[in-house]
Amino acid sequence: MVFRLLPLVLLAASAAADFSDDFESYTPGQDPEASGDWLRSEYGGHAWVASLGGGQVLEAAFEDSLAVGYVCTAAGDWDDGSVGMSFSPDGDGAYCCVLARMVTSGETYAGGLVTVMQPVTTAFLAYVNASGDFEVLWSGFGPFVSQGEWVDLEMTLEGSTDVVLTLYCDGSLAGTATDAVHALGPGLSGFAMLRDPEEVVPGVSADDFEVVLDPSSLESRTFAQIKRLL
Repeated sequence: MVFRLLPLVLLAASAAADFSDDFESYTPGQDPEASGDWLRSEYGGHAWVASLGGGQVLEAAFEDSLAVGYVCTAAGDWDDGSVGMSFSPDGDGAYCCVLARMVTSGETYAGGLVTVMQPVTTAFLAYVNASGDFEVLWSGFGPFVSQGEWVDLEMTLEGSTDVVLTLYCDGSLAGTATDAVHALGPGLSGFAMLRDPEEVVPGVSADDFEVVLDPSSLESRTFAQIKRLL
């Protein structure tokens, strides 16, 4: 699977902060970019706010693309912490993932799952290069997700030289990986929904995006920045 991200050179760096979005403040039919908290990948389709079960969610519109991707500008650049989101895939070949430590070259880490033959899924942690190619760092069996069901995904990141990535599905540990090769530093976060071109176009919904930062990491990073200025 290939997923090209935003040309991040166009983004201004901002201070890191905890952030959450349940998409309830939008008007149905809006693109989340309307809030100013998100930027959409110019290489992908859109996600539209839709009403579902008395609340509001995002629904992927792949249009002529194999991917829908958004960068969260409101959470800013961060390194240690977690990013999570709920997804509801409908159909085989649907990829759902959260993204973190997305740097200006377009490289990022991804944690998510793919529906192999619904409800069977495979969970994964991956490094994504500037060309959008996924390099799987860990994969294993994911939870069963039937049509209409939701799964909560959370990816945590810690470290610099050796980056430890951990994936949780519905609050349970799915797998871990350590990346000492690419070792991406502080960057932006977001989410992506992709489809297998060999399968019927799936439906994918998403909700409840959340970033929670590690205070100790932020404190040490701020101190290091101050030292460099002396």
